[in-house]
Amino acid sequence: MVRVGEGRGATLSVAVDVKPAGPGSTGVGRVIEGVVGGLNRIDCGDLDLQLLRPRTGARTLPWVQLGLPRRARGADVLYCPFYYSPIWSPCPVVVAIFDVLALTHPKWFPARGRHPFAELLLWSARHAAAVVTASEAVLGEIESVAGPLRGRGVVVPLGVDGERFHPRTGEETAAVLERLGVGGPYLLATGSLHPRRGVDTALGAFEELLQRWPELRLVLVGKQEQRWGEVPGRLAGRVVLTGYLPEEDLPPLMSGAATVLSLSRGEGFDLPLLEGLACGAPAVASDIAVHREHFTSWARLVPVGDAAAVAAAVEGLLQRPPSAEEREAQAREVRSRFRWEDSARAHLEAWRRAAGGEESR
Repeated sequence: MVRVGEGRGATLSVAVDVKPAGPGSTGVGRVIEGVVGGLNRIDCGDLDLQLLRPRTGARTLPWVQLGLPRRARGADVLYCPFYYSPIWSPCPVVVAIFDVLALTHPKWFPARGRHPFAELLLWSARHAAAVVTASEAVLGEIESVAGPLRGRGVVVPLGVDGERFHPRTGEETAAVLERLGVGGPYLLATGSLHPRRGVDTALGAFEELLQRWPELRLVLVGKQEQRWGEVPGRLAGRVVLTGYLPEEDLPPLMSGAATVLSLSRGEGFDLPLLEGLACGAPAVASDIAVHREHFTSWARLVPVGDAAAVAAAVEGLLQRPPSAEEREAQAREVRSRFRWEDSARAHLEAWRRAAGGEESR
């Protein structure tokens, strides 16, 4: 049984920082929602979750270092899902570190705030009772920058909400496309528009494809980062920048895409790619370690930054698109392989081991 916020008499009391979660949340916020939802669908024994959130507008750094440990008093374990933990905690800490890109590729991130974030990430990796991450590849990268974790590393693949992300009807997709003003076949990329995400590669591949598929459109969903660049004027009217979309619009949009593109130069897992695959969409993704580890069975992998290779892979899918039955089969397989219930069980085991002072790995 999961009891939220009772804090008395439970076999295991876990305080969870849920500041990143909430309406319209992405990334870590979605992970928190998925894990908590998964816990509520499995047998957790007598687990008590303390879901801790600061007042509205509170900054993350002072909240994690000052407010969070005060609020966690009385808990058996503190779970910090956003890369770093407080320097002092009243109980053992489990920290989730989904990538170390701020350390390995610092130029991808704003200079402001980079130094304390990177230093706190390293400190947390070296001192937490357990370090959760979503891939073996990232676990290796954490150890390469922070040193051996000596049994404290826990690899927990993430999940997908199968009730939301599944193939949708053509009518549902058409309704979203009409609101966005998109007609004809389209490629879809979701996630913040950032140089790391390979938007430049997507635009280059799209421009090449237009020579043979002039009716094609490219839909880019997500926050527009100031440093990502801009759509060339020659592609005006053919590239649709949606900004953030309501959560209910994403599954129909993914379901109707001719191809979902995930061309990132670096990822810790890639939830948007997983969600697209769960909707039955064909996908072309960059050949990076986490994509090879998790998605080789479904996505076509291409060299990082190679627009010509992306165009060739997409053209193959346009010429021979998967059938509705093949899309449905892919979606079922992906949703069965990546379940939040499984991720929740692995988190729960890591919390129990941390509370008991055991090594996790």
